[in-house]
Amino acid sequence: IKEEILKTLIDLMEYENTDVRSYAHGALYPLLSRKVFRDKAKEYGMEENIKYLISNDPPQDILTQLGYLQKRLEMVEDEEEEVDEEE
Repeated sequence: IKEEILKTLIDLMEYENTDVRSYAHGALYPLLSRKVFRDKAKEYGMEENIKYLISNDPPQDILTQLGYLQKRLEMVEDEEEEVDEEE
């Protein structure tokens, strides 16, 4: 099911409504902190999709979001989760 969700979110990156695109970007961002999701996203062509979307002169907020997603895809290791320690 995670693959279906990932594929749907990647598809929504090109949706006409910018609110929907922002939502998809926001949902993708934490997923891409995990290598398994980054690898699948690359398999689904997300890198090329981001480059294509950037080349179409999107609004500044969408451009910023795409830049953050692009950086996430370039990560090598999983992002460390912050652990709250009780004192």
